Amino acid sequence: MGVKVFKSGDIVIKINHDKCNGDGACIDACPSEVFELKGGKSVAVRVEDCVEGAVKLRHFGLVSLGSLQLL
Repeated sequence: MGVKVFKSGDIVIKINHDKCNGDGACIDACPSEVFELKGGKSVAVRVEDCVEGAVKLRHFGLVSLGSLQLL
């Protein structure tokens, strides 16, 4: 599956679906409700709502924001 890229304007979210186990941890942790599970994998459905503070999610090891690699 690899890395899936979601864009809205200048905001780019990359999700490594090879590392996503579908447990919904990113959904629970995201204060902006950007993510949903579809087909057992995380997808960014509200990219425009993503806030820079979400970079703190780096410990999940499956999300990157723009040029900031969180893997």
